[in-house]
Amino acid sequence: MFNVIINQQELIRSVITYTPKRGKIVEIGCGSGYVSFLLSKMGYNVTAIDINREVIKSVQKKNCYCSYVNTILADMLNLSLKDNSFDTAFHQGLLEHFDDETIIEALKEQRRVARVVVFDVPNNKYRLGPYNVGDERLLSIKHWKELISRAGLSAIDIQGRGYTKFAYLLPLFIVRRFKAYFTSSTIFVCKRSR
Repeated sequence: MFNVIINQQELIRSVITYTPKRGKIVEIGCGSGYVSFLLSKMGYNVTAIDINREVIKSVQKKNCYCSYVNTILADMLNLSLKDNSFDTAFHQGLLEHFDDETIIEALKEQRRVARVVVFDVPNNKYRLGPYNVGDERLLSIKHWKELISRAGLSAIDIQGRGYTKFAYLLPLFIVRRFKAYFTSSTIFVCKRSR
């Protein structure tokens, strides 16, 4: 759990920054659920969603010894949630596995249920590692911004995670100012544009 949270600290910081205290958060494609449990422990009302029944069962078992997280078995394209029922929807390591049209539909569904959408995806500077399944699409930040726009969202904040080797060759003030462009993963914070 500690490693997951350390690795996801920028994503967690973005979710916290754009969610009101004690707000309602939904994690789409929750996996281990560790980030959801941390947010719940911090006082947020958190729901974890996954399409895999075994993943949901695993998160439910962790409710016994962690803080409480609601769970729902659902597809990201049909969340079975009321419109505007959450302050924030978030996910990490999810959308890069799908084609453009599926990504747009998933973001539209998240836009429908949440005021803010925060997600973390590897970008075209990422080098595949041992945890990758092989179907990741490593898209540029520009391409992600186009998909976000087509889904009726605007990227209001873009952060980076995981510096590339190139970043260490540049002056620190440049890297800090344009951090998202010198990292291998990008965190997008999006709001409705229409």
